[in-house]
Amino acid sequence: MRKVISMFLVAVICMLSFASCSGPAKVRVNGVKINNEVYAYFEDLHDGNGPEVEKAISRYVTINSEFYNRNLSLTSAQKSALSLRVDDLWHLYGLHYQKEGITKQTIYKIETSRLYEDVLLDYYYGQGGVEPVSEDAIKKYFKSNYIAISYATEYLFNIDETGVPVSMTDNEKATIINGFAKAETLVNTGTPIEGATDKEVHSALINSSYDGSFPSGFYKEVANIKVGSASTVVLNNYAFLVQRIDVFDKTYNYYDSYRTQCLRELKGDAFDKMVDQWSQSYKVA
Repeated sequence: MRKVISMFLVAVICMLSFASCSGPAKVRVNGVKINNEVYAYFEDLHDGNGPEVEKAISRYVTINSEFYNRNLSLTSAQKSALSLRVDDLWHLYGLHYQKEGITKQTIYKIETSRLYEDVLLDYYYGQGGVEPVSEDAIKKYFKSNYIAISYATEYLFNIDETGVPVSMTDNEKATIINGFAKAETLVNTGTPIEGATDKEVHSALINSSYDGSFPSGFYKEVANIKVGSASTVVLNNYAFLVQRIDVFDKTYNYYDSYRTQCLRELKGDAFDKMVDQWSQSYKVA
């Protein structure tokens, strides 16, 4: 039996590293060589912190192996999304990866492994899973911790000829804020936000624990707006016209996009403990 498991592990590692297992390797898992590009990726990701690199490689091999152990597979939609994600990552960071000796094929395998992790998470905690979290519970969590908005924004400062931000006068600020206040009234009386302001309108989903690219405290301000209503929000040196929208609005498909993230936030600790237990069978040396 040990020999069968060892042969299976060899096959999985060789296949998922997109390279021959005959070349020199910096580390091995259960005696099987890990491709140097995979090692280089995690070494770069963890700034050369040896223990963290080895822990990440162990998790990578664990996830890949346990995915195949359960005869799981990716859907066509998941494969298409994966391909697009890898293309985006390569477009943004390809030059950096090439400098580190990492090919696009290796990035594809790394991202595939991350997707395998999502599939395993759903296998255990999704609908019909081993320890399922109800869909109603996931939706309740999503609604309680995420807010969907459409918004326009304006800086409350100018940029001088040297590129340095310079505070606006009180009159300049008032002009912008009053303009948004008028647009707010239009939205709240039925005008689409795109027609209420001449500023560019964006859409976003924000999380209760992270304001993202918005100023600190933005989520708390927006949480006071009723779904469907608009308000003018002023924080730091920014003014916003914000309309809160239903997080389940099919136009944006937010729930489907963030369902796995919500499941991870609900069951991530339990899942990580389970993966840590699996990892005991995959020793890095």
